[in-house]
Amino acid sequence: MQFSAPAGALAQKARAAPSEIVSAIRLASQRTGVNFAYLMEKAAAESGFRPDAKASTSSATGLFQFLDGTWLDMLREHGAKHGLAGAAGRLEAGKLGEGERQRLLDLRLDPKLSAVMAGEYARDNQAQLSRRLGQQTNDTQLYLAHFLGAAGAERFLGAMRQQPERPAAELLPEAARANRSIFFDGARARSLAEVYQRFDARFGQTPSSLAHAKPDDALRPSVGLEQGVRVVRGAPSQHLAQIRAQLINLDTQLALAKLHVPEPAATRVRQVAAKD
Repeated sequence: MQFSAPAGALAQKARAAPSEIVSAIRLASQRTGVNFAYLMEKAAAESGFRPDAKASTSSATGLFQFLDGTWLDMLREHGAKHGLAGAAGRLEAGKLGEGERQRLLDLRLDPKLSAVMAGEYARDNQAQLSRRLGQQTNDTQLYLAHFLGAAGAERFLGAMRQQPERPAAELLPEAARANRSIFFDGARARSLAEVYQRFDARFGQTPSSLAHAKPDDALRPSVGLEQGVRVVRGAPSQHLAQIRAQLINLDTQLALAKLHVPEPAATRVRQVAAKD
């Protein structure tokens, strides 16, 4: 699997991010089989590596900016694999009190769980898009699925094939209202092709985000409702202009994986009380 950007970009990105965030993303890559480089780029794009990021125009929260409904869907589908079997069962049965619902939404602030769910979400979207489009997805298409949901990405890509100059805001007015800077250039509405090109400039034409290695089921994030959740606060904000980098080739990924990522000397945390 090849990436086209200059060597060293991923290492620069890793140095720009807090070490606990790099460790969380590496763990998620190992757990889910999704490329470390893709998850790093997505975290940079979504939150600037801030685990407590909160959107002003939607419910998007955390390192990977999950919306409320999407996050709860992910916990229902994949929570049992990651220490949240009880909560996943109650979500499936629709037996969730308002207090517990909020506690589950607060789990987005945990970078380890947020990262591993981002990996699971990428795997789900890759499977759905590949099946519907009849082809292997690239990273730009996968990011569109994260940004718009798999159904929204499918609709976007299908419309772009037919009418690339159609205003994207006309097709997806709700997404456009929440993300005006993406869908508009000043007062001018960007076309579907232009919106796609903005994402493609960042994520590139990579073959697929899914690594060939089998996810490591032996690695488990240390989260669980019964034990409480460590939530990182006060992570330094990073300007996107400083952290933007292209994806790199697999050899550089492997070299970076050998680098030691030190544990932070002191991490300011708070405990989110969690009760079954």
